[in-house]
Amino acid sequence: MKSRLLGWILGGILLHCLSSPLLGQISLSGGKGLLRVTSAKPVRSGDLYINLFGSAYFEKINNALSKEYHLTLSTNYGLTNFLELDIRFVPYQDDQRHIWGPIGDTEMGIKLGFPIDTHKILFFGLRSYLILPTAPNHNVEFEPFSADHVGWTNIVCSTIDFTEPIHYPLKLYFNFGYLDHNLQDNLFAAKIDQIFLGAGIKFPIKSTILFWEFTTEQFYNRPELSFRQNSMR
Repeated sequence: MKSRLLGWILGGILLHCLSSPLLGQISLSGGKGLLRVTSAKPVRSGDLYINLFGSAYFEKINNALSKEYHLTLSTNYGLTNFLELDIRFVPYQDDQRHIWGPIGDTEMGIKLGFPIDTHKILFFGLRSYLILPTAPNHNVEFEPFSADHVGWTNIVCSTIDFTEPIHYPLKLYFNFGYLDHNLQDNLFAAKIDQIFLGAGIKFPIKSTILFWEFTTEQFYNRPELSFRQNSMR
């Protein structure tokens, strides 16, 4: 079992290719959300986001400091007000052996999102994306589980936006999904497939946005593993 990745986001560069102001926090996947938790709200039609995230992880093991660095480049484009396209590429992930590590896997997907009430408080969304095994190495230490196969992931997203009823931009996020790490095997049968769970909350204090999130990938057909033995952060 690989170690869990608990990333500290050190910095992010956002290029918003519009003259309008930034309308939402950008997640690792490129769209609106927290860090790994995805919002059910899509970006507006015609909006283009290009994001660069860097992270570092440190852990003391046997009196030695283990370090892991990661770089993610993502782009997101609003095809309509309800549908967006996202691409995520990992130009660098630490392999613990070289000064500059190899690239990671690539994700390409779409997200459909819309409000389900007239007051636009509750939003529902579905994000579906392919995982392309572009990385030369898989199951890299301190990184989330990956397989050397074309994979497919579907995540159901729900967002509750309290901006209108309480006149304060408090938002709750919930994600539930299935990670099929190999399209050629049987669905819900492979031992490498995982369930994704995520939840978070976000609210501003003056000009600062505070958020908390929890995410985990649980192996679906590995009953010998406890909840804590799976990846979580």
